[in-house]
Amino acid sequence: MPSNFKWIIAIAFAFATTELLAQNKLIGYYDDLDSLRVWIDEIHPWPYSRCTKAEVDSAFLSAHESINSSTGNLEFSKIIGSTLGVLSDSHTLLNIEQFQNYVASEKGILNLSLRYIEGKFYSMYDPYDLVSLGSEIIKINGVPTIEYFNSALTIVPAEGNSYTSKVRLATILLNDFVLYQLEDVVSSIEIETSSGEVIDYPITQLEKSKKIKSVVDWVWPEDGSSIVTLKISSFYDGNEGRYYRELKRGFKKLKDSEFNHLVIDLRGNLGGNAIRVDYLLSYITQEKYAVPEAFIFKQCTESKENFSKPYKGILKWFIEKYGNEYQNLELIKRTALLEVGQTDTIFMKPENFELKHIYNGEVCLLMDGLSASASVSFASAFKKLGRGQIIGEPCMGPITGTFGNPITRTLPNSELDITISSIVFALDSNLSWHSTPISPNRFIQVSPNEMTENIDPFQFALDDWYEYPH
Repeated sequence: MPSNFKWIIAIAFAFATTELLAQNKLIGYYDDLDSLRVWIDEIHPWPYSRCTKAEVDSAFLSAHESINSSTGNLEFSKIIGSTLGVLSDSHTLLNIEQFQNYVASEKGILNLSLRYIEGKFYSMYDPYDLVSLGSEIIKINGVPTIEYFNSALTIVPAEGNSYTSKVRLATILLNDFVLYQLEDVVSSIEIETSSGEVIDYPITQLEKSKKIKSVVDWVWPEDGSSIVTLKISSFYDGNEGRYYRELKRGFKKLKDSEFNHLVIDLRGNLGGNAIRVDYLLSYITQEKYAVPEAFIFKQCTESKENFSKPYKGILKWFIEKYGNEYQNLELIKRTALLEVGQTDTIFMKPENFELKHIYNGEVCLLMDGLSASASVSFASAFKKLGRGQIIGEPCMGPITGTFGNPITRTLPNSELDITISSIVFALDSNLSWHSTPISPNRFIQVSPNEMTENIDPFQFALDDWYEYPH
């Protein structure tokens, strides 16, 4: 066979192989979408609470039609994010943490924090002091900042109509999209401001993360102030026992002091354990409450395994003997015995931990668009109990509750991790289900000028709250 024919055959074979691989990739994406559609009905307890089944089916049909030969994993991630967005569930989403971990390990970390204000982006925090605070950032590496933001917006979730929360999450994720789209690992990128300044901004490499020990931070007054601040950064991270001990010590000190103004700061608190929320509430009220007022469970294979683990041995014996006296023990039993595919609704009775050192003074709650999940539960109870003013931004969820207990599965072909809610965390015993997020009594929006001048608008609001009580 002439050598030129051998080359032709080799080229034809290579082309056919490439076409076959591309075709297989498309089929893989289609199969992943089909798997995801099945999983939603298999895992989610109430998927059509904020949308119709027809709307979800239509979203998946559109997702199928938007896939073509140029679709890669990034575009497919956006398609998945947009498709799941129709559920308006902050716990059913593309696993953002997986994406962030990949970017951090492969490309590094961009430490510049931005703030979205009316379609523009401003420097909010810079640990290197290279970018003036309040500067408008119009381009990053020659690409308009808004393009990175719009990409991030496609994969971040929302709980109901919590658009402020969606914007805050997308602004954080913007940095990851900047680095993900770099072809090579680089040591710096270009930041361009509206004044024409171009800054060579460093990219740091991922370091071994330190274990979070404490999420409770008490700030005691100095220089004549009378406002005590309790900052809780998470209801999930940190040592469980330490969380309760630090709350107990702090509220004892507060009770023994002459201070009568407490600020509870849940800004940036993405949620966590409901029992931690209940415990905190019991320090600021003697009324009985239920958080949540009802659980709606949908049992799947993974949740069955998780719920069955504690229902064994000595604890199982204790539950069988005393479960009727303690509703949380009965909860463990009912969730453990629920069969895969079944749904159960469990109503909780109002109660109180009846702790010592109850604080009866003035209380104010700070929250923002990143106050989510369990923080929404706290804000809901705080508002219903009429315990005080709320200052900040609408949080990520309505007063009637959020979804929770997400189950993680990996799409078999794209290998993207997906989380799907398996619980309704209902804060209304009538199972009313709203979409409008909890709004503050006083809305706070930091301005570019306040960033530049290092002015904290929250502090002005707290001064007003202290000086002019309602």
